[in-house]
Amino acid sequence: MGRFEGRGVVVTGAAQGMGRAISEAFLAEGARVVLADLNEEGVAATAEELGRDGNTFAVRCDVTNSDDVRNLVTASLDQLGAVDVFVNNAGTITMRRVVELGEDEWDMVMDVNAKGVFLCTRAILPHMLDRKSGAIVNIASQAGKRGYKLFAHYCRSDGCRGFRWVASRSRNTSLASRCSLPRTMRVK
Repeated sequence: MGRFEGRGVVVTGAAQGMGRAISEAFLAEGARVVLADLNEEGVAATAEELGRDGNTFAVRCDVTNSDDVRNLVTASLDQLGAVDVFVNNAGTITMRRVVELGEDEWDMVMDVNAKGVFLCTRAILPHMLDRKSGAIVNIASQAGKRGYKLFAHYCRSDGCRGFRWVASRSRNTSLASRCSLPRTMRVK
């Protein structure tokens, strides 16, 4: 029996990379996982590949769109019954010096990396508060702690460390909110 046996988990940005690896780790520990991603075909293929016995569900979700995020939470609750862990993993990065960076590119990175965390947390938090239980995990980056000349916009967008207190201090509950700052890693 795994540490997350029977628990409901949602992972954004789960079609590939770190989101896929996070989903796989939760599945190995017995969780039922909703994999969410903007790449509908990719997330469906990943969910099918990782799943067994109906323990994975794929949902197309643009984390920058509040309607998509609300639909993700509704679909997750329908499939899982309860969401015990919500992993804000969706993110994007481009590499460009500030003087070459366009406003549209800045907005896109900020929308996915910062607004996405806000929208997802805002959507799942009422459910967790009602249950007085749950955990929100925000995946960030070491880049959020320092600047880099080719992706200053990414570094600025990756400041979820300051956002992690929101869930645990919203009410007197046993909610947990964490921010993980992984270094560069190689995933399948």
